[in-house]
Amino acid sequence: MNEYLQKVIAETKKKNVNEPEFLQAMEEVLTTLEPMVSKKQCFEQTSLLERLVEPERIIKFRELAQKSKLLKVTKITIPKFNKVLESFHVQEAAYKKGNALPIPARGFFVSPEDNSIVIRGYNKFFNINEIRQTKWEYIEEHTVGPYELTLKENGCIIFVSVFEDDLIVSSKHSITKIDDNGKIEVNNYSDLGEKWLYKYIGDKKDKLIKFIKDNKVTLIFEVIYPWNT
Repeated sequence: MNEYLQKVIAETKKKNVNEPEFLQAMEEVLTTLEPMVSKKQCFEQTSLLERLVEPERIIKFRELAQKSKLLKVTKITIPKFNKVLESFHVQEAAYKKGNALPIPARGFFVSPEDNSIVIRGYNKFFNINEIRQTKWEYIEEHTVGPYELTLKENGCIIFVSVFEDDLIVSSKHSITKIDDNGKIEVNNYSDLGEKWLYKYIGDKKDKLIKFIKDNKVTLIFEVIYPWNT
């Protein structure tokens, strides 16, 4: 098989191990293109196949972000890695409008190099009666008990993931970055979350990195504001 095709198929399988149907279809389609890909270097020179197998929802998000102020994609440079990531952010008003969103997560980070998700955000949730889906009549009609109630203190949500074999920590869609003038713009919330993370994991950093990579997950916790304790 063409070397370029092999590379694209292998990288796509690595990034989408939990989507067997997609991987099967992807491989079947790409292998049919081998005669053309072998003859024309433009496929590899323009990274055409990588864009062809890009996750549909990320493409849709980028397209909608160009048309709506409620969706935003921002390229930011992370000083810890000196690499650019894309921050995908959904304004709260977008959920309240009831429009279909490409991804329910409030925010997440994507590597523009290969469109892999670096940090997976959380699905936005609302207070009782704040939107239609949290009104009592809707809950009574569409849910079944028993229910478990937990107390949510006021704080900042923290995400922990792995990028380039090291831990990366953000708060929602924000993280310490390099601004347009080349200076470090500190995000107090993500930095506070990183501080507390290292305080508790001690010498288990390597084990945590392995766990996140092996399970392809983003960890989540909340740093409670001192005045709530």
